[in-house]
Amino acid sequence: MRRLRFILGVVLLCLSVPSLAENQVESVRIDVELQDDGSAFVKETWVIDVDSDITEWYLGKENLGKMKIRDLGVTDESGTEFFNEGTNWNINRSREKKAFRCGLVKKSDGYEVCWGVGSNGLHTFTVTYTLTGLVKGYSDKDGFNFQFITSTDNGIDDVSLTIRKNGTILTPENTLLWGFGFHGEAEVVDGAAKYWSTEPFSSRSTLIALLGFEKGIFTPELTENKTFDDVRKKALKGSEYKKDNDFFAKVFDFLLFAFLGLISLALVGGLIWAEISNKKRRKELLGGKESDVDWFRGVPVDGDLKRASNIIRLISQKTFSTNTGQQESERLISAYMMRLFYRGAFQLVPQLSGDPAFKINELTLSDNDVSGTDLNMELDLYNFFKEAAGDDSILQKKELKKWANKHGKKIYNWQNKIKDSSITLKTLTAKEVREVFGLKKFLKDFTLIQDRGAVEVGLWNNYLIFASLYGIAEQVYKDFKKVCPEYFTLSKTMEQFQDVTPTVMWSTFNDSTRYFNRAASSYAASKSSGSGWSGGGGHTSFGGGGGFSGGGHSGGR
Repeated sequence: MRRLRFILGVVLLCLSVPSLAENQVESVRIDVELQDDGSAFVKETWVIDVDSDITEWYLGKENLGKMKIRDLGVTDESGTEFFNEGTNWNINRSREKKAFRCGLVKKSDGYEVCWGVGSNGLHTFTVTYTLTGLVKGYSDKDGFNFQFITSTDNGIDDVSLTIRKNGTILTPENTLLWGFGFHGEAEVVDGAAKYWSTEPFSSRSTLIALLGFEKGIFTPELTENKTFDDVRKKALKGSEYKKDNDFFAKVFDFLLFAFLGLISLALVGGLIWAEISNKKRRKELLGGKESDVDWFRGVPVDGDLKRASNIIRLISQKTFSTNTGQQESERLISAYMMRLFYRGAFQLVPQLSGDPAFKINELTLSDNDVSGTDLNMELDLYNFFKEAAGDDSILQKKELKKWANKHGKKIYNWQNKIKDSSITLKTLTAKEVREVFGLKKFLKDFTLIQDRGAVEVGLWNNYLIFASLYGIAEQVYKDFKKVCPEYFTLSKTMEQFQDVTPTVMWSTFNDSTRYFNRAASSYAASKSSGSGWSGGGGHTSFGGGGGFSGGGHSGGR
């Protein structure tokens, strides 16, 4: 009897110990291009660290109704195209027999998209297919409620979904969107509907996208005998989105907007006159159009990046409350990062796989550094990176993203310092405006200029710093490589970039700035009551999403 109990205990102990091998999904990027007939070309990029004895990966695409999947294709990180076996996929085979092959498993109401993983290690699998009938025709709008990412075995670190319409720019005016099943954000921006996670996906997380389009954008092949509003209401049940306002609240809103409309009409004349005056002032400061500005070969506004950023905003008629303003914020962060590299505060550290990491060194200021808001903002940014890196001072992308998600308020407050209300079109001088835009023109024309002068390392360092502020750093970097390769041997900072392609280098910069902007936007959205309810973007909801198409389960087996 004792022996039987011992054996039973050992068995239970073995069953209770989890497997040490685990397959980790580092990221999923989904790009969807909608067609006129409502079908969609879908491209899914899965970065998976295979660390077990699984033979294949599969994606659940069930509950499709009349929708179909066709034209399946799979490639790996080497660009190898997998052989498509169609609907004859056999899951009961060895890893070797499934390698470089893909196919579909037909289910009662959909499919499983399958491919062989080949070997252990980090892999990037790109899966493409056409999904017919995604956009449905309803009496009031066209749209869909679809689960693009199902529950998974171990969750996903980072997720994004971008939905575009072939031949049409999507805007908040013609597109409404909501998101369910995960913690993240949704927004109609840059002509597309975009979703992204702000927290890692758990095994229970999914991504359900609910979109409604104004009539006339699509001619859907599939139609349903109900309204999109019916679909919307069903999806919103159990969600964190706000409930519909009652009748009296709607009447009040109508009267309020009518009143504000009358006030707005009274102010139109003044606004038009002010804009005419501003346009005239910009022309005076530039000395004509932006293209008329002479080249400037020095360092604009004594190297004050914050002031230069505000000059660009005012002359380019951009505000920090818009998406273009977010772009200016990202560029300013990139410029500060580049300057910190030149100070020796940052250093690229190659990794065995993936993009390089940052080593955060101690920051030493020179006697030429002028105390002020520009320097203070740079120091604050440096401290953000240093804190995110932790005790080992090596900053990985995952660490920075995790830190940013936890410190959205801190980043939000930092970004609010960018816009300087004391800098106006009236207070600007023609000299500083022409310096900022003159250098931009000089750098854009760099390869066309015969007399560029001798390589002055300090000056050329500033060229790349300001090129980051202009959003043209990658191109200027390539131009320097082409016409003045000696710069990269004279500059100690640039020596570390010799073995890094410009695309990888600026991808690393861009990812960092994007993490900061997303975290700040997420915090700003959380402050706004009712954000996302109108269908114009904001926080997604973990609950709700009922009535969706798609679904199932995804993972390795």
